[in-house]
Amino acid sequence: MKLNHIAKRAVTLLLTIILFSGCQARTNSKTQIGSFDTVDLTIEQEIDIATHILDAAFIDRAEDGAAVFQIVNLYKGEEADNVVRVYNTKSLNYKKGTKYVLLVEKNISVYYNYPQFVTVRDETISEDDANWDSVHDMISQAVQAGFKNSVNEYGVPFTDSTELEEVVAFSTNIFVVTVKEIYSKSTILPVETYVCDVKKCIKGSPEDNGQIMITFFNGTVEPGKDYVVLTGYAKETAPIYVLSSKSLSVLEATEADMIASMVRGG
Repeated sequence: MKLNHIAKRAVTLLLTIILFSGCQARTNSKTQIGSFDTVDLTIEQEIDIATHILDAAFIDRAEDGAAVFQIVNLYKGEEADNVVRVYNTKSLNYKKGTKYVLLVEKNISVYYNYPQFVTVRDETISEDDANWDSVHDMISQAVQAGFKNSVNEYGVPFTDSTELEEVVAFSTNIFVVTVKEIYSKSTILPVETYVCDVKKCIKGSPEDNGQIMITFFNGTVEPGKDYVVLTGYAKETAPIYVLSSKSLSVLEATEADMIASMVRGG
């Protein structure tokens, strides 16, 4: 795939967004306007921007640097687990057992071990702070009024199913591809992105005239070989495609007829 300098920069930025920070993740309470200016957000704006607002007790730091919290009260967003892992918090000193109000955005990726929550504030608000009650008053008002932003998570959806038929049904696109040269290798996640030629469409069609990029887990493909690849929704990420499941999205090309039969329902 031949890309000019501007296109390469755009694709590199897109890779960063998809793989490392979620599709629309923010990292603090400043929003960039134009190329240079930043605008400080009010607490009311942060409440609206956050996908999740919760009171949570700090447990400890995980090996990957995440701050791990036990959920106490959940005011906004849906969460299946009672523990959240919050990133971009290295400069914030949390105390074990202390409750904090967290305004965060949830980011998902098939390449993450866990959902990643990213703070939208530069400072902490703990139960020991003088503004604890006033912030909760604002949160209560927002709950009663209804949140303008009701997005629960950012990122490309994927399935945890271990049944191939379910992964096939979930996948938006299924292609037979020839893996060509490597385009990008992550230094953060165990993934690498390859340029691929689409040889056959079993389900869906490519967004970029038959040549696309797919992000694979390290060591799962070899350049020059053909594979059946099951990917997720790509309207917003093309020409980069991401896998639809962790373990059942890359198959030998000889499985193409079987997968096509599953797609047809036969």
